[in-house]
Amino acid sequence: MNKAISRTLLVGLLVAVVVVGWSQSHVLARLLGQGASSREEKSAELRPARVGALGRIEPCSEILDIDAAAGERLLTVLAKEGQRVGSGDELAHLESHDVAAAEKQESAALLEEARNRLKTTEEHHQALIRIAELNLQTVEVVEPIRIDSQKSRVRSLEIDHQLADTEYVRVEKLHANATVSREEHDRKHSELKKVRELLTASKLTLAEMEANHKLALESARAAVVEAKAALELARAAIPVKSLERKVELAEAKVQRTIIRSPIAGQVLEVMTHSGERIGKDPILKLGNTEQMHVVAEIYETDIARIRMGQRATATSSALAEPLEGTVVQIGSMIYKNDVLNVDPAADADARVVEVRILLKDSSKVALLTNLQVDVLIETASKD
Repeated sequence: MNKAISRTLLVGLLVAVVVVGWSQSHVLARLLGQGASSREEKSAELRPARVGALGRIEPCSEILDIDAAAGERLLTVLAKEGQRVGSGDELAHLESHDVAAAEKQESAALLEEARNRLKTTEEHHQALIRIAELNLQTVEVVEPIRIDSQKSRVRSLEIDHQLADTEYVRVEKLHANATVSREEHDRKHSELKKVRELLTASKLTLAEMEANHKLALESARAAVVEAKAALELARAAIPVKSLERKVELAEAKVQRTIIRSPIAGQVLEVMTHSGERIGKDPILKLGNTEQMHVVAEIYETDIARIRMGQRATATSSALAEPLEGTVVQIGSMIYKNDVLNVDPAADADARVVEVRILLKDSSKVALLTNLQVDVLIETASKD
């Protein structure tokens, strides 16, 4: 009995120890989890809700350097600083522009002369071709009619000959019987002979006409071919095609002497002037100032907090009020900073990523390209 009680007490004690141990470990785990969560929340609370950086104002197209081959001399610069230009507008002419334009005019004049000469030549040869074709039609249409007429004459004479021959045979029989006089017999014989000679002559004329028609037909057809060939030879002798290519080449040379605007924008600065030789500097700088961006240089340690669409504010002592905008592009390369802080303690060799911010109102800074600004990007709403 005492042993059973002792065993029961021992089992109960072990169960109590296990329950107490599990409860303590569970409470400890909760306390540790709450501690970690509290540290994360405190870290989030301590992290700033904004990212600050230095930046510069730029056209949305960036600043384009309009250049030409070094060593060329400018004949004239057509664009002026501040002028707005369209895509493809002429900005400047190189020194060789006038010579190239004169060569183009000369080539165009030669081409015009060749075209006029070709037109006159073609009209002349087309007339000759028409004459040859009409002659061929005459041979093909009129001559067969004459031949048919001659054939009819031959058939008519054959009938006459047959009648004359029959009459002569009848008269000859009668003459043998002394029924017809000698004079009548001779007259019938003479008529038969005359009709026979006429028939023979008509047949010879018909044969001649048919032979001549065959030769005339071949000759007329050859004349048409010759007239057409003469037209092609005349065309080949007038080099219109080569002159057209020459004009195209001259136009290409002219275009190479013209500096055109690749975009619609505003001339920001003219760096090389009329008469000067092009060196290492561009001719001018161009940008689309109708839509301006702020290029913010974000430290590489802060770039992970930047997101597309985050709101940003840019300020400067040159501006009457802050500029508002939105992050529209995040760079994918790390550079050395370009915008230098006036603070001598600032890092002059910082590693940054360029972030472009689209301004809501570009008109306020359209004439302030490269203005240095202070930028604050709101990260809390997008983090």
